Amino acid sequence: MAKRHEQGQDPSLNHPDALLHLHITEYNALTTRNNNWVTIQVGIWSLILLYATAASTVWTYSYQSKPEYGAYLIWGSTIFIQIALAILYFTMQEVYRNVLYIETVLRRLISALVGDSPFWLYESFLAKNTDRKPAWMDSITACSVIIALGLLAALRHAFSLSNKHEFYGFIANIPFVFLLVWQTILTIMLRRKFQSPATR
Repeated sequence: MAKRHEQGQDPSLNHPDALLHLHITEYNALTTRNNNWVTIQVGIWSLILLYATAASTVWTYSYQSKPEYGAYLIWGSTIFIQIALAILYFTMQEVYRNVLYIETVLRRLISALVGDSPFWLYESFLAKNTDRKPAWMDSITACSVIIALGLLAALRHAFSLSNKHEFYGFIANIPFVFLLVWQTILTIMLRRKFQSPATR
């Protein structure tokens, strides 16, 4: 009687064509996942625009009734936007992490099967023809939010709108500023990682 396959493995999985098929299947799954993350990113931007439109309408009525309601709405809206942007940066990290896996792990596994034949050349081309210092690209959103918060606080103070409600709202935003900055830093670090191996 023929020996059982060692460790219960199907011998067909050791065939190069079968392994290549498995790797391509994983590649397709990762690219599909990235497409889903990009769809979520578009949804987040749409949600921010929709919320800003609704908040501006509500602010008109709330400020007329009680000014402190307007303060809570404004600073609460900035918190909402920062949370949404932090989630946006997280989705970018997932995209970069998937590309990093493809370039550093999956590419090597397939190279071992196909030899020196070139494949998946776009990421290498993109990395070689893109600025290797992407900080300004990934940090522009966070920097814009921080500048906008500072200008908002300064303008409301200049127009004598400062009160305890404004102060509480501004203080409540500070932890979310740090959250957004941290997510930005993580995104930049991942982008640099996935760009560097593609240029080797």
